[in-house]
Amino acid sequence: MDINKLVKELNKAAEKMQRDNSTYVVNEVLEPGRGEGNYKLVFHAKKKGGFGFLKAAIEVAKGAMYGDLGWGIRRAADEIIQEKVRYTLEPIKREVKGSEIAPILKRWAETIPQGFIETIGSTLTLPKDPSWISAKINPGKEIRLVIDFAKIRGLEAPQEVSETATIPSKPMIAQTPPSMPVPAVSINIPKEFIAMLPTVIPRVYVTGSLRNFEDGFELKFMNELTDIAITAPIELTVDDRKIDLEKIEVISESGKVLSKNISIEKPFIFRQGDILRLRIHDKQLSAGSHTIGVKTTIQGYGEIKFRISDQVR
Repeated sequence: MDINKLVKELNKAAEKMQRDNSTYVVNEVLEPGRGEGNYKLVFHAKKKGGFGFLKAAIEVAKGAMYGDLGWGIRRAADEIIQEKVRYTLEPIKREVKGSEIAPILKRWAETIPQGFIETIGSTLTLPKDPSWISAKINPGKEIRLVIDFAKIRGLEAPQEVSETATIPSKPMIAQTPPSMPVPAVSINIPKEFIAMLPTVIPRVYVTGSLRNFEDGFELKFMNELTDIAITAPIELTVDDRKIDLEKIEVISESGKVLSKNISIEKPFIFRQGDILRLRIHDKQLSAGSHTIGVKTTIQGYGEIKFRISDQVR
């Protein structure tokens, strides 16, 4: 598909749907595609009709987070809170207003020329060949986007296979290079979580936990997924200001350590069910919204980076 044409259509649709109060049924399916590490995405939003009110139990909140952005879809009703982490490649289905689809289309128009797309459940790297992308953009009625040979962003990129390949397989698992030290503790991440980590990890953040204390500020993460071993310092930026590692204290039921002391020889274990607190002994944050950048390394996967936004009240 012509990417420039797709971007124009997405922008026009986003503008038209900004004030659309009709209800749309949104279905998103991400499934293993042809060849190792390849996935196929089908996103379909179709107008349900009616009076423009949400009749389903799931409601989408204005201003909720979509990826690391300050708008879009997520965290509205209990149902979304329960489903916000995509543990498997199960389909996502919910009902939303057209006006809530508009910013998603706008974001797609921004990121597709950059080679990636943020869906409801995952962030995907687009195929190099745009012919694997097809779309039906009919604002006010139906939005359909199909992407084949996509990859989950952040994973190693195996070679694409030809169109005739038919047997899907799981993404590659990052291994510790032979030249690196052997981890002091071995934590095996279940295979079904490996491909999901780039999408899942940012969502373990406890929204509303960003707060000041007498000697700085803190934020929290809750691990409802699986045991993981953090094998490198947890690096932070606050509103693009880098925080000194010596000022970052990492605390959970596994113990307490300065971020700078975490290494492959001395990993920090983040157990399933634990809450991890990062206490930053630095100047307090001003009231209002802040953007936090997080970077570290997870045993069995590799480096992972993400950003979250929250408010100090």
